[in-house]
Amino acid sequence: MPLRRDMLPSHLRMAVPPRCSEAAPGFRRIIVCVDLSAECDDALQSLAAVAAGTDVMLELVYVIDVFTKTVVESDVRRTHGSALSKKRITRALRDRLETLRASRVRCACSVLVGLPALALVRHVERTAADIVVLGSRHRERRALPTWVELAATRLFRDPAWRRLHVRPRGNSSSIEARDAAHGRFEARELRRTRGPRAAH
Repeated sequence: MPLRRDMLPSHLRMAVPPRCSEAAPGFRRIIVCVDLSAECDDALQSLAAVAAGTDVMLELVYVIDVFTKTVVESDVRRTHGSALSKKRITRALRDRLETLRASRVRCACSVLVGLPALALVRHVERTAADIVVLGSRHRERRALPTWVELAATRLFRDPAWRRLHVRPRGNSSSIEARDAAHGRFEARELRRTRGPRAAH
């Protein structure tokens, strides 16, 4: 049974690949971008709450942004130490997988290398994922953007990719309180926009 669109949390940043139909009733494979930030962990926890016990696959994806590391930051030492970095990333993803599996969530993980948006798009095409979750909209102030923020900026500028908005009906505060009490998200309506105008 796929995860219905009306069960998706409203505070997530989500992008739908070009091949996915507007009328598709739900999602079976969801790519969850993870950069070890609070926003991405918040998104992952919210998705786990609605995907538990279903046959929906959550795939955690981390992209090692080689261009930013070598050109923008000009940090040769960090590039030479990428093996240690990848080991730390793999361990962090494995910890999150164990937590998800303990909650009866089907899950997997992948570590990619390359330009964030390009690597992510190619992976979506290879895996035939239905939607990409790029963290929550609760952002922290940082000196440099994370790979997820870079990928989100590129994807949301591409008119072929659709940004998925989920909004509560009626009194949002009462709906949020009821959802929190029951551990699920419901009574949502969808609004889609194209292009970069609906910025978060």
